[in-house]
Amino acid sequence: MIKNRVVPIRWSTEHRDLPYIKDYFKDSEQESNWIKLGHQPKALCVELHVIKDVYPWMNYVPQYFPDLENLSFCINRFPPGTYFPMHIDRYGYYSKANDIQDLSSIARYVLFLEDSIPGHILQIGDTVYHNWPAGLCVGWEYSTLHIVANLGMQDRYTLQITGTQK
Repeated sequence: MIKNRVVPIRWSTEHRDLPYIKDYFKDSEQESNWIKLGHQPKALCVELHVIKDVYPWMNYVPQYFPDLENLSFCINRFPPGTYFPMHIDRYGYYSKANDIQDLSSIARYVLFLEDSIPGHILQIGDTVYHNWPAGLCVGWEYSTLHIVANLGMQDRYTLQITGTQK
């Protein structure tokens, strides 16, 4: 069972200064359906900073996830006007890198690295998150529908944490 938690943010703005690469949704069929429904292709993206080894300034974060193993971290930056409509994560890279056949064991969390501003939205199932404080960490099981959106005026930063449930 996924339990939301609070993870204190003990660093300042180090996450803003990292190199990011633009990335698009990994399911071309789903993306094609979104475009057919009227979504604009240039808005369907995120900027990623993949973390190979946990940075010293965030090395305490894994202790807040004793219920997970095979932890993987990625910082996501959604610039204003970018979003992913309702979708299910495919976990292609994660499952391949960890040789996971049964995707039902996978859990994903997002740790909000900064307080939200108006227009920053996350919906997981029927629950809509907005007006969150930095440090709130919310999660979902592998097949849960969710929406990520930045309809605000400033970048939206999260630490994405993926693991398998023990």
